[in-house]
Amino acid sequence: MKKFTVLIMAVLAGLVTLGCDDGSKTGSIQFFVQPEWTITSGIQPGDGEEDMRDGWTVEYERFMINIGDIIVARSDSSDRFKLPARYIVDLKNAPQGGLLIGTIDGIEAGNWDQVSYGILPADGSSQKLGDASQEDFDRMVNGNIAVSVRMKLTNPSGVVCDPTTDATDNCLPEHEVVLDWDIPWGVVAGGCAPGSGEPGIVVPSGSTGQVKLTIHGDHWFFTAFRHENIERRAQHLVNCDLNHDGVVTMDELSQVPITVLDPQVYDLSTVPDATSMLDYVKWAARTLPHFQGDGGCPERTPVNPE
Repeated sequence: MKKFTVLIMAVLAGLVTLGCDDGSKTGSIQFFVQPEWTITSGIQPGDGEEDMRDGWTVEYERFMINIGDIIVARSDSSDRFKLPARYIVDLKNAPQGGLLIGTIDGIEAGNWDQVSYGILPADGSSQKLGDASQEDFDRMVNGNIAVSVRMKLTNPSGVVCDPTTDATDNCLPEHEVVLDWDIPWGVVAGGCAPGSGEPGIVVPSGSTGQVKLTIHGDHWFFTAFRHENIERRAQHLVNCDLNHDGVVTMDELSQVPITVLDPQVYDLSTVPDATSMLDYVKWAARTLPHFQGDGGCPERTPVNPE
């Protein structure tokens, strides 16, 4: 009788286990912000696909962003998780593997096909993440800045040419030019997907997965805002040094019409409604957010500073 009772209990335990195995197991996802190699290592001139094609070398001296509002959702349900915090991050000095933004726990295991996040104008709610200096943090918050960059461009044969004319005699030697911009316009990037595979993420059952929100640093130099049939060039930005002081400002960008770009080289159909080189830089800033390295977030909603 004792053996029979034990057997019945074992069978019932097995039935209980089967009854609970309804696919509702949960997992966790860690979100990291990761700098692309172009931010930490710069871009060299050359003929390769990733090289600067017009002889300029690019080195970042500053690359700050305000990142946050991470959302994970499913298109076939109302389930939704959010990490609402916003963080000011120094990507130039961030580890290549990224910095942990936060973790979402208790997510049902399986596919979550909607992931979005923002690069947003900083404000009083922004927090410091990593080794961002207090000076940079304060400048971002006080200026409601979404992206702050300073790049040094060098070229032993470099020149700055009048962007409104094709005449070669309107060029002056300039071997080093700095691009120094505090960009207040943000973006919410959605529809994020890895370079291959389905959109979104897969939450592992009973364990923790990792997601890298990768920020690219070379889009200012694209001849078109897409990921194929493009080149990286800097001369169109260097030529915006209108006063030849070695620094290209956003005010100077606003004074140069977009029509200075050669349509045989630059695909302006990817920059709709742009009228100035400042608009070109705005579009570049909107395309910086990526996903899991070279994956993309094609749904982009502009966020203007208040």
